[in-house]
Amino acid sequence: MRKQFDVNSMLKGLHGKLGDEDYIEPLEILINSLNKHNKFNRFGTLAFNHQLKNRLKMRRMLNELHLNNNFDEPADPVFVIGLPRSGTSLLFNLLSLDVAHRSPMYWEIMHLMPLTKTKAARQKREFKTNAELKLAKTIIPKLRAIHTIRASTPEECQQIATMNIRSFVYMCMADVPEYIEYLKNTSFDSVFRWHKRFYQALELNGKPTRWLLKDPSHIGHIPQILKEYPNAKFIHIHRDPIESVGSFCSLTKNVRLAFSKKISTHGIGETVIDFWNHNLEKGMSDRKSLSNNQIVDIQYSESNESVTIEVNKSNLVDICKTLKSESSLSFNMLIDICAIDYLSYGDADWKTLDATNTGFSRAVKKTIIPDPDEHYDEKRFGVFYTKSNQFNVKTKMDVDDVASKLIGRGIKAEGIHGDIEQKNRLPNDTEQCDEKISKNIQLKLK
Repeated sequence: MRKQFDVNSMLKGLHGKLGDEDYIEPLEILINSLNKHNKFNRFGTLAFNHQLKNRLKMRRMLNELHLNNNFDEPADPVFVIGLPRSGTSLLFNLLSLDVAHRSPMYWEIMHLMPLTKTKAARQKREFKTNAELKLAKTIIPKLRAIHTIRASTPEECQQIATMNIRSFVYMCMADVPEYIEYLKNTSFDSVFRWHKRFYQALELNGKPTRWLLKDPSHIGHIPQILKEYPNAKFIHIHRDPIESVGSFCSLTKNVRLAFSKKISTHGIGETVIDFWNHNLEKGMSDRKSLSNNQIVDIQYSESNESVTIEVNKSNLVDICKTLKSESSLSFNMLIDICAIDYLSYGDADWKTLDATNTGFSRAVKKTIIPDPDEHYDEKRFGVFYTKSNQFNVKTKMDVDDVASKLIGRGIKAEGIHGDIEQKNRLPNDTEQCDEKISKNIQLKLK
């Protein structure tokens, strides 16, 4: 059978210019696996040739830059980790709105080198990247709905690993079982050496307070990350693996259909489950070495497909405006407002296995609610605003001072329309409370 890809053609003109030869073994394994198991259509052949050669050329230019310059240690990073399709992109996009965070733009990941020095040069790169994305979205129509990408939006760093030819990107594009086994067992030390070099190059145009980074496969490489970034911190978002892996299978199927003449959905399912199960088990074991101040966990709720963000009351209005108007978020529908008094929260007066045609005449267990003015050590009152696009985001705001007095007097928020009913007519400090709660922005995740 005629080979669709050849190692020598991929490396033509690049021998001796790519630094350490850590790329040779994975490139050979990937090429052999591609040729053995796949029959690509014309676009698939072009896409793989372009992808591999482009990433190796990026590595050549980055290697030249590092040979000719001295670099400081990059800013400390925060890594968003978790299984793919587990809400990491949603959380990543929200965190990237913090001015203290810097994430690479998609055009920087794909076409960083040579470094741009003018606005016109940057715009040219953005135009080129958007043209490539437009073609990809034409070939893979469902890509628009699956993952929002534009040249100028923050993007995860999985494509950086392609410079070492060690990335699950190729698993999405083709059936490559030998290559996947290699990824599960090979060292990723060199991947994060080049990962660090990439961000050092970006810092030649300015050093951020901290880097905000994301790649689903990072969950399986915590020790290698810490070797290059000893001060790294992690945000681990959790979602039911059945849901996240199923979603990733769908993504893989749609991408492969664009490149290959024939695919096996059963094979995709087996491959995806095995690969991400390996990474998740390794990550859950490796994270035990992290201290409590290095990692925080967030649960992606399957009951209503939501994540909850705790914000400062002074930031509420601007945060909600950003959630609504920022094109990468577009949470443009407020579907619920709920005020909570945690003093008796979770007490189930009405929990029972029996009911009647006419309903209950009394509570099963009467809860004695303490006086609202009693001392309460924890933050007692909270307001939740639920906003929706294809996901739900709950913005939780702790309230105190005037607001707590108002809730204590009986404001009740209910209904999907977000209508607020007041049991008692409240004095004029209601308007003062609204004004106090609704002032300017700075996102504060706790």
